[in-house]
Amino acid sequence: MDMDLGSLSAQLKDKELFKQQCFINGKWEDSDNGETFDVLNPSDLTVVGSMPNCSKSDTIKAIDAANSSWEAWKKLTGKDRSIIIR
Repeated sequence: MDMDLGSLSAQLKDKELFKQQCFINGKWEDSDNGETFDVLNPSDLTVVGSMPNCSKSDTIKAIDAANSSWEAWKKLTGKDRSIIIR
């Protein structure tokens, strides 16, 4: 399938919002195996992007990072969390 990223990314005010990587432990990165899969527009099945096809090791790395972050996050107040999220 053809990837029409030009028209999709042209619609975005902030091109940095169009990430085609995994966010793991505070960083955007590709999968360890380098494999990807196409993301399709469901209305016309055109390819709008691609995403890393994460391996088991990628998944474990993401889960470990989330668990580590949770320890600090759960100690924050609701107000402090809202400041970070904004």
